Amino acid sequence: MSTQGLEYNSLRGAVRDWRSVRERMTTLSSDMAGYDPGGLPASVQGEAQRFLDSWSDLAAESADLAGGYADAVQATLDDFTGEDELSASEIGDLEGSVRG
Repeated sequence: MSTQGLEYNSLRGAVRDWRSVRERMTTLSSDMAGYDPGGLPASVQGEAQRFLDSWSDLAAESADLAGGYADAVQATLDDFTGEDELSASEIGDLEGSVRG
């Protein structure tokens, strides 16, 4: 079903995709934070740790953003669905009173 030219299934797909991005970025953040640069030469371990920390933080931030997008699209979909259901109900009531 569509409303105002928007397809509900497309919006549902966007929610699903953003949630998937959030999950993947959360996993990536956790993985990057868990890597130990101890197997590298001592001369690069500090820089390697900073690299891992930076990427872990970036992935966590990206996960938060993706989750926010998913929530926003879901809220929009819920609003559209609610408005369409209300409109359909009101039209049904109007038709009933006209036929009455």
